[in-house]
Amino acid sequence: FLVFAYALLVFAQISLGTDIQKEPTLKDILDRVDFAILVIFLIEIFLKTIAFGKPYICDSWNMFDCFIVVVSMGLSILQFVSDDKMLDQILGLRGILRLLRLIVIFRKVSETQSSASRLKSRSSGNITMAADRVLDTLESLQGTRILDRKTRRDLQFACRVIASGDLYEPVAQERTGGALDKEANAWINNASSAKSKAKQHQQQTPAEAEHQRGPAVLSMENLWSVSSEALAMLDGEKAGQWNYDMRKLDAATNGNSLPALLTSLMHSHNLIDGIIADAECWKKFIEKIRDSYHAKNPYHNSVHAADVTQSAYCFLKTFGLEEVAKLDGKDVFSVLFSAAIHDVDHPALNNVFQVKTRAELAIKYNDKAVLENHHVSFAYTVIAEEAGCNVFKDIDNSTYTTVRANTIAMVLSTDISKHFEELGKLKTKTNQQATSDVPFPDPEKNEDKMLVLCVMLHACDVSNPAKPNQIYLYWTNNVLQEFFGQGDKEKELGLP
Repeated sequence: FLVFAYALLVFAQISLGTDIQKEPTLKDILDRVDFAILVIFLIEIFLKTIAFGKPYICDSWNMFDCFIVVVSMGLSILQFVSDDKMLDQILGLRGILRLLRLIVIFRKVSETQSSASRLKSRSSGNITMAADRVLDTLESLQGTRILDRKTRRDLQFACRVIASGDLYEPVAQERTGGALDKEANAWINNASSAKSKAKQHQQQTPAEAEHQRGPAVLSMENLWSVSSEALAMLDGEKAGQWNYDMRKLDAATNGNSLPALLTSLMHSHNLIDGIIADAECWKKFIEKIRDSYHAKNPYHNSVHAADVTQSAYCFLKTFGLEEVAKLDGKDVFSVLFSAAIHDVDHPALNNVFQVKTRAELAIKYNDKAVLENHHVSFAYTVIAEEAGCNVFKDIDNSTYTTVRANTIAMVLSTDISKHFEELGKLKTKTNQQATSDVPFPDPEKNEDKMLVLCVMLHACDVSNPAKPNQIYLYWTNNVLQEFFGQGDKEKELGLP
């Protein structure tokens, strides 16, 4: 308020100077108000000098502020103590100083608005991530003029690193001389480029040519007897609708919604060749996965798995994620495969229950993402140990490694305890894109692609509230049955 009041005073003195001179009383009041405000500005400069010391005084803008305020105050004192008309010419400089004071005022207004904006954002009730708070603090510091240029550059570098998510990437320092420095820098640079080299290796799959086979005989007609109604529902365009009701497909396929949908999507989009061993092997595997979803579970059953798979397909095709993230065939296969197995062998008792009861799975996975680790492990154990279920037996190591790494990352991301962590990373990336020219997702960065895929699968896993009411209410009722069932068990065991 004081800054705006002083700005009005200066404008009045400049624009109405001649009229004010004709009114001695008004002139005296304005001069005294002007002097009082200058005293406040001088006290502000004095206190900041004590608080910040030399860096504050050495700043050119602060020196300019101090000079204008001190000279203006000196002229005001001369006006009060002397009636010598010889001083009128000197006092005429106050008009120029008042113009210069406007520059000081505008700068202070800018500082005030910036501070108010930061305070407002910090005091709002919105949930913010720790990275956002850190970035906000660092960006605020960049506007502080007591910092030298090197420190400001360092702050800018810090903001870029935090926003990019490369906080723990090694950085080679520029030093001079010594063979040891060269060797150390070479080692660091080699370590830093490991991710990009790994990605290039994954993209180069020369062995794939050796595993090219004719089209696998893998279709609904050959594997399961399904009705014409079910075949119509498995059409790619219909399967990509957000309001898809999986209950209808499950009824039309006699409980085969998961194997039928997954097989149809993969076959119709040419994701079978080069990955799946053969039709009979796939049939045994996907039926084993279907049967390993506990049918007695109201919510975590094979229909839920099919529903998440269909939602993921909708994101890929209808919502354009496949194009935006530049996904290849292995990526799309990984998404659909991960969605299908993401809750396999779920006991209808969550991670917290597993840990509190010291269950075998909690001990096995050290209380970390207990069920999510189990789902991935269970599926791959079926592949490795169940007779006739090794659907990956003919693929090359590169493809197997890529699909497995993607699957592990995506399924583990469905752990609800990772919700805010993943959301924070996504928010940081999107904020960075909004304020800079850095693209997201960057097709050249595998971590960008995986972040998008992990968030997408987690979103699909909890997407029922975003579906039409009849679908939403059906799944809500089912999940509540599971929650109350777990509550009854906790009560029996005397758990808090």
